[in-house]
Amino acid sequence: MARSKRTRRSLVILGAALLLGLGALLVGGIGPATAKTAPPPGLNFLLLPRPRPLPAFSFTDAEGHRLSLADFRGKLVLLNIWATWCPSCREEIGSLDRLQRKLGGPNFQVVALAVDEGGALIVESFLSKVRAHALKVYLDPTFTVPDRLDVFGLPTSFLVNAKGEEIGRITGATDWDRPAILDWLRHLLHSTGRVPQETILREAGRMKRARPLSLP
Repeated sequence: MARSKRTRRSLVILGAALLLGLGALLVGGIGPATAKTAPPPGLNFLLLPRPRPLPAFSFTDAEGHRLSLADFRGKLVLLNIWATWCPSCREEIGSLDRLQRKLGGPNFQVVALAVDEGGALIVESFLSKVRAHALKVYLDPTFTVPDRLDVFGLPTSFLVNAKGEEIGRITGATDWDRPAILDWLRHLLHSTGRVPQETILREAGRMKRARPLSLP
């Protein structure tokens, strides 16, 4: 419990510092981006020069079933690390729900991954209270995902392409259903496309032969 509280304080305190750093990186330029792939003005999104693999991690759904980003392979994923105790996260969750309603489907998925000690019940209760019915409950029961993904503040959102690679990230609450952001995400959907089904099946076969992922 003490470690969890220290982690919580670190996420909140370091988040503001990271936001300043992200702004500096964006101003200085971090890689090639066309006018359409570049984030909209005012969105402090750290767009990577090229997609990069994410560290392996797992999480659960409301029923306790174990999942990973491989379960969303073939989609553009907005992975949001949040918690019900985080004021900025609570403020942002409505726009994430509306984003899932507008773009969610076979090509796009919002994965709002909660790091709450209260587990599924507290997360389900909050989502129901704010009527965020389009979002599914996803949980980090080990509280290790923020460390694995180098998350320094909540909320932090990652864009993950159809191959499961990170495109970029942003720390801090965002109005995700703002028209300019929706247009940007639609363009990314069009430009990245879906992974061909035969590629998904081939990679799934390799995963079955590989050693299962173990929780720390």
